[in-house]
Order: sequence, then structure tokens, then C-alpha cells
Amino acid sequence: MKECNKASISLTSQEYEILEELAYDYFMFGVYEVAKTIYEGLVEAAPQVATYQVGLGLSYKRLGLSGAEDMFHSATQSDPTDALPWIHLAELPERMGSHQQRLDFLHIALNKLHPSDRLYSKVMALLRSTSKRESQSG
Repeated sequence: MKECNKASISLTSQEYEILEELAYDYFMFGVYEVAKTIYEGLVEAAPQVATYQVGLGLSYKRLGLSGAEDMFHSATQSDPTDALPWIHLAELPERMGSHQQRLDFLHIALNKLHPSDRLYSKVMALLRSTSKRESQSG
């Protein structure tokens, strides 16, 4: 079988969009391993695209693999204006016991959103539940 040289493959923007939609669809249907494989290829081909990093991080998270946190942090660097990776960082299971860090990530996300954004109410609800848990445990 002939080896494929990945470096020699170039994709059009339309092909990237198709692959991203395919990965998203597989993820939404719960076929996380396939979604992960597609997102890994997208991140390798375009490591600066935050959307691909978030998709890969979510795939890792659903599969219980390490690397989700790294992908979300990379996404915050690739697109500093995007609130979504900060929300996902706050929602990682290992953050559930770290109220202050979870609150910090949620506040960063909130500062990137406008009250009319669809994620604004989600972040507000997460902030309220985290603050409530913190007051109950403290």
C-alpha cells in the first residue's frame, strides 16, 4: 500500500467546511471516535483555527481522553475573542471542585459576550450555580 504524504495534500476552504460539518455531525450523533479523527486532521492541517481545537477538545472530553484542556487553552490563544473555549474549560470535570478557577473562566467568558448572545444566559446560569455551590460548601 502506498503511503500518503499529508504535506502534499492541500484543501480548499470549501473542503475544510465540509470536513468541519462532517466532524460536527458525527459528534452530534455520538460517533465521537470518528469526530475526533476528523478534528485531529483539521487541527493538524490548520492549527490556528479555534473551532477545530474546540471540536477536538470536546471529542477528547466525550471519549474520556486527556488533551481536552490543552485544546481549549489553544483555542483561547487562537481566537482571544471567543468565549466558548473558556466555557468549556470551566465545565471540565476537574474544574468542578475548583470553584475559584471555574468562576474565573466563566467571568472571562462573560466579558467576551454581549447580553444578547445566546451563550450569555448559559454563562450566567453556570456562574449562579457555581457561586451557590461555593457558598454551600464554605
